[in-house]
Amino acid sequence: GAGIGLALLKVSNDSTLDLLMAGIVLVAVVIFGFGIKVSRTPATKAAAGTLSGVAALVASIGGPALALLYQDERGPVIRATLATIFSIGIAITITARTLAGEITADDLRIGLVMFPGLVAGLAIARVFRHRFEGAHMRTAILVISTLAAVGLIVRGLT
Repeated sequence: GAGIGLALLKVSNDSTLDLLMAGIVLVAVVIFGFGIKVSRTPATKAAAGTLSGVAALVASIGGPALALLYQDERGPVIRATLATIFSIGIAITITARTLAGEITADDLRIGLVMFPGLVAGLAIARVFRHRFEGAHMRTAILVISTLAAVGLIVRGLT
């Protein structure tokens, strides 16, 4: 996904990529929202992982592709799976963007400003994680994925 994402960054502009990724996420939310089941096979996992990598690299929205694929799983499985994949994925994304000259001082400053929120979010999540199970977890994934896509649309249009 990182290679595809870097290629897209070189041939397209940020607004177009934001709108494209938002559209893909919204289509997926509609599909999953209507209860259409997608089996987790090696092919669907590879496709979701690749899309997640592309979306993370070009639009900072890598989560929905994988979260939507795992939405019907138990909370602890979703959290452990996504945490592992995202930890590896962010290392790949940062490395690829750095090697391609796509990381700026502004990116670093934004990351530093957001870091306390990340720590606070992790602390809050530990307290409330037991409340997100089953239908609540599925709803949260659909809502957060939708909000992320809407955020990209706003960013892409402004």
